[in-house]
Amino acid sequence: MALPRCAGRLGGIVVEVMPLDPLTTAQIDQFDQVLRTTRSVRRHLDFERPLPPQVLRDCIDVAVQAPTGLAGENWRFLVVTDPVQKGAVADLYEDVLVQLLAEREMPMKASHKALVERLHEIPAMIFVCVDGEPLADTAAADIAFYGSIMPAAWSL
Repeated sequence: MALPRCAGRLGGIVVEVMPLDPLTTAQIDQFDQVLRTTRSVRRHLDFERPLPPQVLRDCIDVAVQAPTGLAGENWRFLVVTDPVQKGAVADLYEDVLVQLLAEREMPMKASHKALVERLHEIPAMIFVCVDGEPLADTAAADIAFYGSIMPAAWSL
C-alpha cells in the first residue's frame, strides 16, 4: 500500500512531503558518521552573512512546532540584533563562564574561548523564554515546566 503525499506551507515556503524509502545501511552509516564527528557548529558560523528578519521568524515558527508537556505554551522568544546589546550579552556570558570555570577549577576549552571571542559578532541572539515558574517546588513540577520549553529551544 502506497503512502499518500502531503503538501503544505512552512514559513511561506511550499513544502511537499513524500514517503521515504527505507534507508540503506550505507545511508545510516553516513548519518551516524556526521553525528559522531560534528563537534561544534559554532566554529563554522558565517559572521559576515546578513540574516534577514524573516529567516529568524521562520526559525522560531519551526521551534514552536515542537512537542510540549503542558497544555498551552507560554513561550516567548527574545531576538537581539543590536550590536551594543549583543556586546553586553557577550560580556555577561564571558563573566559568568570565567566564574563558573574558576569555581569548578576547570580550564577554558578552545571551543569556549572561540565563542567568547566572537559571540558579539553573531548576526542575532535568540533567547528562548517561558513565562511564570513551576507550580510546585518539586522535580516533577520542574520537569513539566521546563520540559515544555526545552524541545522548542532544541528545535530552534
